[in-house]
Amino acid sequence: LARSGDPRARAFVRGAVQRPELSDDVRGEMIRGLGDEYASGRDHQALRELYAAVSTDRERDAIINVLSQAGGSDNVSWLVQLARSPTESVARRRRVLTALARSDDPRVRALLTELIERR
Repeated sequence: LARSGDPRARAFVRGAVQRPELSDDVRGEMIRGLGDEYASGRDHQALRELYAAVSTDRERDAIINVLSQAGGSDNVSWLVQLARSPTESVARRRRVLTALARSDDPRVRALLTELIERR
């Protein structure tokens, strides 16, 4: 279902991925499925909202990877905010920056320039 383009299946997966009793593997597959070629803005929004609720690094990394590959203004803004977040670990912020480095968005260039100049 996670890889289906059917809007009903995608709506089901957006709801199901929020269930904390699912295994990391199942949730990870659902997260990656929501970022496939059928992904919509609603899918990306659901993943951004899910981030705070997930409990494992694998799930967080999957969300970061999906959203960085998807691009788009909302996703880039969210990832830039995450990279600047003092509540995230240094390792997590580094992973976000690595994912963002592939983007040619001016906000990403400004963030990278800011970080370089701080050194």
